[in-house]
Amino acid sequence: PGAFINEMWIWAGGKNAFPDLTTSFVHINREDLLTVNPDIIIEFKSNKNWGLEQDRINQREWKDVKIIAVKNNHIFVIAGNHFLIPGPRMYLLAKEYSRILRKL
Repeated sequence: PGAFINEMWIWAGGKNAFPDLTTSFVHINREDLLTVNPDIIIEFKSNKNWGLEQDRINQREWKDVKIIAVKNNHIFVIAGNHFLIPGPRMYLLAKEYSRILRKL
């Protein structure tokens, strides 16, 4: 909460699984995820060349986490650090969020 990426997510129709956090941009550990059991996970990766092979590796890293998002294969990666900087390209983040929500 309080971060523009969260505000855009809410605006796009999403819901933050951690609405009570007091700090923006925190690292969520696996125990936190097990407690909340989110429907989806969105990871931001600074590697703008993220591709299919990285997706496969990422899916293997998540396979042992017993939460709904993993069970339903709802782990999404938004690649490129330009999504984390508010500015004229923020509409691209809104488009990514919309794309994710359409897949649910």
